[in-house]
Amino acid sequence: MENLEDVVKHRLNKSDEALQEAQVLAKMDHYNTTVSRLYYAVFYSVSALLLKDKIYSKSHTGLKSKFHEHIMKEQTWRQSGKSLPGTFRIQARCRLC
Repeated sequence: MENLEDVVKHRLNKSDEALQEAQVLAKMDHYNTTVSRLYYAVFYSVSALLLKDKIYSKSHTGLKSKFHEHIMKEQTWRQSGKSLPGTFRIQARCRLC
């Protein structure tokens, strides 16, 4: 089994990679794909954050729920966390495009 710290680092690297891809795609006016990559940048970051605290999720919806359950309770995360539900909604709409 992989070391937990290695998995967290891997997910953060995936987040950085997705963000870089989004920047390139946006410059090419590929906005639907840009939003998708931004969604995954957030997804991988949140996944790493939760995993660091040994909080696991098997689905995107579960990840969102666990983020609110475990992270949003802390006052410092409330303002930044307000964008997470919007990110999930944007991704769902773009899948229909």
